[in-house]
Amino acid sequence: MSELHPAPKGQPIKPDILIADFEAPDYGAWTTTGEAFGDGPWRRPGDEPLHFGENRYILGQEGRGLAASVFHNGEPAMGAPTGTLTSPDFIIERDYINLLMGGGWYPGRTCVDLLIDGKTIYSDTGNGCGYGVHQADYLLEWFTWDVGDYSGETARIRLVDNFNFPTGCILVDRIIQSDVQKVDPVDLTPYHETYRPQFHFTADKGWINDPCGVFLYNGEYHLCFQHTSYDEIESALFSPVIWGHAVSKDLVHWQQLPDAIRCEESFHWPEYPCLAIASDNGKPSGHIMSGSSIVDVDNEAGLQQGEHPAILSFYTYPGDTVCGQCMAYSIDGGQSWTKYPGNPVLPGPGVADRDPRVFKYDGAWYMALSHAWGPHVDRDQFTIHLYESDNLLTWRHLGEIPSSVDFCECPDIFPMPVDGNSNNVKWVLVAGDGKYQVGRFDGKMFHHETGPFRGDYGHNHLATQTWFDSRRRIQIAWMPRGGRYRHMPFNQQLTFPRELTLKSTNKGPMLFKSPVQEIASIRRKEHHWADVDLRPGENPLSNVSGDLFDILLDIDVGEATAIELVIRGTEIRYEANDKSLHCLGRQMPVEPVNGRIDLRILVDRVSLEIFGNQGRKTLTICFLPEPKARPLQLFAVGGVGRITTMDIHELRSAWPA
Repeated sequence: MSELHPAPKGQPIKPDILIADFEAPDYGAWTTTGEAFGDGPWRRPGDEPLHFGENRYILGQEGRGLAASVFHNGEPAMGAPTGTLTSPDFIIERDYINLLMGGGWYPGRTCVDLLIDGKTIYSDTGNGCGYGVHQADYLLEWFTWDVGDYSGETARIRLVDNFNFPTGCILVDRIIQSDVQKVDPVDLTPYHETYRPQFHFTADKGWINDPCGVFLYNGEYHLCFQHTSYDEIESALFSPVIWGHAVSKDLVHWQQLPDAIRCEESFHWPEYPCLAIASDNGKPSGHIMSGSSIVDVDNEAGLQQGEHPAILSFYTYPGDTVCGQCMAYSIDGGQSWTKYPGNPVLPGPGVADRDPRVFKYDGAWYMALSHAWGPHVDRDQFTIHLYESDNLLTWRHLGEIPSSVDFCECPDIFPMPVDGNSNNVKWVLVAGDGKYQVGRFDGKMFHHETGPFRGDYGHNHLATQTWFDSRRRIQIAWMPRGGRYRHMPFNQQLTFPRELTLKSTNKGPMLFKSPVQEIASIRRKEHHWADVDLRPGENPLSNVSGDLFDILLDIDVGEATAIELVIRGTEIRYEANDKSLHCLGRQMPVEPVNGRIDLRILVDRVSLEIFGNQGRKTLTICFLPEPKARPLQLFAVGGVGRITTMDIHELRSAWPA
């Protein structure tokens, strides 16, 4: 990874020297090995982004030509061929080399290298996918290498793709020698890095994905989460996955603890042979996959020793010698975990049957388990099955939930009163993507009544799990993002915790979501508006500064054809004609009530959580802010609207200073 320094370093600034822009029909004096880069650059026919594969685009391209290993002989190749593309010799004559590049984020496997005397001086990779309108889009970004110390040296640049995987590719638009770097320096202060979310949970280092094993113990909220070992920040597909662990007293301020459950043996996932790379250098490569935790207050499993009730954590483990649903337990309040020697508590294939969610009802224990998930299984075969146990150690099959077709991964199931009425309780069955249905549970089977209902309208919402703290149901989810944040030690984040309520609607009982009230603890300054006309070209938010906000907005659309809220360069647009909210290619229906729309928006460094119609609809999405854009802009389009009420709370960081 290149270090970044202020530019320019010396005076005067000399003109840039172009190394390559790949605008010619062939590679000229550049040489290739293998087939990854084909016979020449790929060219887009017009100004529209290059399209490849299924619903994928390459964004940020400045020229027409592109050296791209994702294309082979003019056709999308999706990572199948491998090879290199190497420049002829050139003399380093400027302080910096700037590269406009992107692609799969696999250091050393898909990368661009600077070679001097045959040695690799710098090596950088793309920032992955997931930046644009579609989850799989690639974004070309500028990278800078400081080469001032190598002035006068003879060098070469080598593009490498030696990774045969669907997202394995490297994309390069242009390479320039310059006395001015293209990349602004980033702040690497721990927990206050440039792209670190400031009130959403992230690991101190490394990749995270599914929240799992969430539970309440001694007045603290415990959050376990899938986490890569050894502080690696690559995807969980390429590194052993363990359970990380954090605690909070208020769901806002989190303290990361030592890892909860670690893996000990290798495993092989036939659908993804590339997982074998996780065992490089003798590191264990088994995955502690998603699951859930309960506190065994009545010692029904017989594992308690001393005063602390045992905490039992259930997870899927596809190992060489142990395969199926396994359990680890803690007898010291969550300071350490021991794997149960009788694992697996529920034998199984370990891949297609996964993500055990354990809960208690009427004196018995139950497990909801995702069945038939897999990369080669049709979605109409995805279902949820139920199991029952008297002691949490042995389980018997109750059957498949008939209404759970296409409910896959990370199931959750829980009771909720309708409209707060404890005499009218329904059960909610939730799939990994947040989709849910409402019904009854009789101790043997879940019986569907209404739904399914969509859980979220954004790109970045998956693997929901809930706490119950005796008075409210609180949901948290993973915000999956295909790419990484440049130079950051962490990757991925979770949503801000949301309180769930079940309310009557014309479609039956539906979930409503709102940020937990504890967010008020990080509010630092409030701006308020009421009964203010909103006109085209006028921005009432011009005096608001910052990058962290809790925005509550009630607007009468009036004669406007659209209402636009622009957050650090990213547009949220309400279209009056289709009664929908649009953001980064996603669309969420928001039905006006008496001509008014209400929205609540949580703005963190790189994420937006949008709540519409009192939280009946949500849109959860990651974005990359424009560094020099105004923090907030709000205006009407095509006519005059009116701000009924608007409160904008500037927020402070939840991390220690």
